[in-house]
Amino acid sequence: MKTSYSDVNFDVVVIGGGPAGVSSALQLAKRGVSVALVERSLEQEGRMGETIHPTIKPYLQNMGLWERFCLDQHLPSYGNRSAWGDCLLKETQFIFTPYGTGWHLNRDKFDMMLTDSAKQAGVRVFTGRIVRLLHKCSSGRWLIQLNGEYETMSARMVIDATGRTSKGDSSSRTQRMRVDNLIGIRGIMSIKPGMLRDLYTLTESVEDGWWYSAFVPSGQLVIYFFTDADIAKDKGYLSIEGWTSGLQKTLYTKLRSSFCLTGGKLKIRTAASSCLTKIVDENWLAVGDAACAFDPLSSFGIQKGLNMGEKAALAVTDYLQSGSFSFLQKYENDVRRSYRDYLVQWTKYYSMEQRWGNSKFWERRHYSDLSNEILD
Repeated sequence: MKTSYSDVNFDVVVIGGGPAGVSSALQLAKRGVSVALVERSLEQEGRMGETIHPTIKPYLQNMGLWERFCLDQHLPSYGNRSAWGDCLLKETQFIFTPYGTGWHLNRDKFDMMLTDSAKQAGVRVFTGRIVRLLHKCSSGRWLIQLNGEYETMSARMVIDATGRTSKGDSSSRTQRMRVDNLIGIRGIMSIKPGMLRDLYTLTESVEDGWWYSAFVPSGQLVIYFFTDADIAKDKGYLSIEGWTSGLQKTLYTKLRSSFCLTGGKLKIRTAASSCLTKIVDENWLAVGDAACAFDPLSSFGIQKGLNMGEKAALAVTDYLQSGSFSFLQKYENDVRRSYRDYLVQWTKYYSMEQRWGNSKFWERRHYSDLSNEILD
């Protein structure tokens, strides 16, 4: 069947189907902009174990997705427990928030919900596609070449929502500035029959980093060890033996993890805090983790993505209608301000842990002027 001109030419092409990318596409479509969304895969196995704060509720209500979210039966999260700064276990309960519980996500269902809503709004979704070529023409339009059917399409604007590994607009001198080299090393533990689950997240700091654990809707326990990449390599945490040995030295995490490691393997993901030196350009914009990525400690990654996607859509709509670059520049200024505020809080929180004065991991994070050092 012959492809028509309108099938492959769009006002905006969004590359990346996470919360920020889908939110951008959805909000643009609602504003009458023709949008295509290119998503490599809807399977986000690497993101298993994510917990969202109760304040996600108004975001989803505003998007018209709250009822669908409730139907997907995500696992409630009643609060956070943390051993940080000393060996005492502290607890924060979500019951005291105006929005009720938080949620341990089934990430596949959550992403499918977002993608379905985008399709219903009129977004053309290309699933399981890889961008082979992204070329900016002299006219300012973009040519995007994909694998498979409908190999080439055109757009006035490209939104980069490809996540933490994004290097920005290849046609300009954009760089990614990292605060650290944090990685997460994940193990999935199976539960002993008859064992009760407590529906709290647990965070525990140790000499070489910190541990995070949470039960997920599948009934398994997901455990991450967060440390710097070089420390993980030098001290053997990348091996099952080294990771398990570190787990057994914890006070609290090991008490909920006396199970079998599912599949006998670990998964590694980058978790560094970082920001692009250029977040917008002519007919190009970065959103979500592609623009700036937060430490998993913040626990607001998904909400950040949804919120930033909406702001990006508003800026792009005004830009396309007026041709004024000032709308994109204002968006970039807002993102940088948010990132600077985040770095201030990041420094304060890591500075609370002073027990290991000779630890490379903690020494690297005890800066009082980090936000100025990175962004000025």
